[in-house]
Amino acid sequence: NWQHRNLYTMAGEATTDILPAIYLGTSGAVAGFSLGAALFGNYAFRIPAGEQPDVEGKAPKDHVRAGLEARAGRGPVTLEVGGYTYQRLGGTIHYTLKGSPDVYAAADYDNVSLGLKLSVSLPKNNGLHTGFTRAVWVHNGPIHATDVTLGFHHYFAP
Repeated sequence: NWQHRNLYTMAGEATTDILPAIYLGTSGAVAGFSLGAALFGNYAFRIPAGEQPDVEGKAPKDHVRAGLEARAGRGPVTLEVGGYTYQRLGGTIHYTLKGSPDVYAAADYDNVSLGLKLSVSLPKNNGLHTGFTRAVWVHNGPIHATDVTLGFHHYFAP
């Protein structure tokens, strides 16, 4: 049932993931603007953790995420744009599970999305940010995947 599938993962997944990742970036300043870019990627090794959906392909397969972001800021305000991808490395066909609560956990789902984030720096290395990300291409799932975020961040200076 939903309570079992929603312990520490999204409903239906019931996995523990090990996520090695790499992040590369650069930053600088031009004409009073701070500029930067980052490229990142990770691979999720997925380990079933508890009750699994009673469907073919049970646990979601391993996945790869990657992204490229560019940012520009002036004073306390920074604007960031990015492109992202999520590629699940196997699973079932979405339509074979239509109506099942396990459809998004077991489906072979892939997407490409674009995002926009606005950050405002606060005193003592703190800040606020809001973002919007929307899928622009999807394989084997709904095209309307959208994320809206609002958050607080703290920069830990070396």
